[in-house]
Amino acid sequence: MAQKSEKPGKREERRAALRMAVLAAARELLVTRGYDALTMRELADRVHYAPATLYLHFSDKADLIRQLLADDFRALNAWLYARLAGVADPVARLRGFAADYVEYARANPATYRLLFMTTGLPNPQDVPALGAPRRGDEAEDGYAFLVRTVADAVAATGSPADAETVAQMIWAALHGVIALRMAQPLDSWVPWADAEPQAREMVEILLARYFPGR
Repeated sequence: MAQKSEKPGKREERRAALRMAVLAAARELLVTRGYDALTMRELADRVHYAPATLYLHFSDKADLIRQLLADDFRALNAWLYARLAGVADPVARLRGFAADYVEYARANPATYRLLFMTTGLPNPQDVPALGAPRRGDEAEDGYAFLVRTVADAVAATGSPADAETVAQMIWAALHGVIALRMAQPLDSWVPWADAEPQAREMVEILLARYFPGR
């Protein structure tokens, strides 16, 4: 009896599930071991497929990593934009950005480490991955969204601040709070305070400096 062929919908579901499994395994290995130590054979072993199967989805290791970075940046940016784009007051939006950015990092530590704390990865701008965030599109580019929010606050308050400079200071403050705890989570010398209120307080200091009274 002839074997029934797989329905197209089921086949696509299986391909998508494999792709997600490969990317999840790659994220874990990149964070713990680094780009140079990662091999396609090891990834194939992790997901219990032959190495040749991975090449049906990704042309090589660099392509796989670019796809992973594109997916993870899009997820972070979409999450922030969905939660904050509707906040009319730009200063309130900046406060929300601080809380939501830390919340995302704490809920997705492997993703955060990959995006902002892992070195030696292929530059996604060299060969943009399919579906990569579009630079300057505030719905897809989290940095552009942050800069625009600061620019809106400057316009609303008459502050003489430079929007890009303040945006980078806010980002640096938030990243510092997150990265220190990820790098030294069990530091016996430093009794870490809770990250979220500390991040909010650091941003409040910047807001008081550049947008006093708000």
